[in-house]
Amino acid sequence: MSNSDNEPELPAASDDDSAHVPVANDSDAEGSGSRRSLSAELRGLIDDLQTRVETELEFHRARISYTVSQSKHISVLMVGVGVFGSVAVMALVLGLLLALIPLFGHWVAIGIVTLTCLVLAILCFLFATWKTRRLQNLYRGDETENES
Repeated sequence: MSNSDNEPELPAASDDDSAHVPVANDSDAEGSGSRRSLSAELRGLIDDLQTRVETELEFHRARISYTVSQSKHISVLMVGVGVFGSVAVMALVLGLLLALIPLFGHWVAIGIVTLTCLVLAILCFLFATWKTRRLQNLYRGDETENES
């Protein structure tokens, strides 16, 4: 087999006007059919986008509604924690007083329990102010304190 058998035949180049190669006209390429299909594609994309946005909004509305509902329940439970925690602390204080009175007497027992409660309150206050300063520094952008 020769190379000419494998190669396609090419038209011979000529300088005359009779060898005119037809060129597609731009108006023929963008006919009304392709414009309609492009418009339909765009409408479809817009509809899909609108559906996606509506779905996302509905999802976030449902999530917010669920969060609000659960927050109400959590708030009620936290009120219960506060009430029962306060009662427990009062019972502890009363129990400490009843246990310390026979050992130290009335006034010394009251003084011990009161001072212990004041020291704990001061420690809680100092810890809360330290945490508040850390949080303020975080929002201000100060990195002077190490996070531990």
